[in-house]
This record gives sequence, structure tokens and C-alpha cells, in this order.
Amino acid sequence: MKHAIFFFGLPTVAIIAGHFLFWEINDFVEFSTTTTPILFLSLIIFAYGYFGRGKKKHFFLFIAWLIFASYWAMQPEYLYYKEEGDVFNAAFCILGVYFLSY
Repeated sequence: MKHAIFFFGLPTVAIIAGHFLFWEINDFVEFSTTTTPILFLSLIIFAYGYFGRGKKKHFFLFIAWLIFASYWAMQPEYLYYKEEGDVFNAAFCILGVYFLSY
């Protein structure tokens, strides 16, 4: 049960937090400027995890995947409103958050 809460609860909370962050900023350029550093942070941690040595590299990869998923958790509404009601991309973005968190 605790694994289900982790794998389904954490992404759901991240998507809800992304929803409130989107409505708090309410400007496409500022929202993109705010969330892009999260993406690059995850990519830097990915690089360290893939090219690093030792047992800690797996922990860094785990953290990188969670940060990467949290970036995509902030994007569904941005994609929906920026693309003028594109439900397809927003739905795949939501599904991707659960996939990336797994």
C-alpha cells in the first residue's frame, strides 16, 4: 500500500501543485522562465548519475527522474492554454508524469 501511495500519490500532488503554480504566475513567459531551471537541474543530475561511479550514482538517477517528472507535472496546463486547448498533449503530459515517476 505504501508503494502505491508513493507511485500514485506523489505524482498527483505534483500535478496539483503545478496547477496552482500555473494560476499563480499566469504569464506564459514568466512561467517558462520559472520552470526551465528545474528541467536543466534534472539534466545536470542525470549527467552526474550516468557518468558517475560508485553506488551513489543510482540515488542521483532516482532524484533526477523525480525532478524531471516534477518539471513535467507543471506543464499540462501550460501546454493546454498555450496551444489553445490542445487536450492531446496535455493528457500525454499527465500520463508522462506517472510514467516518469515510476
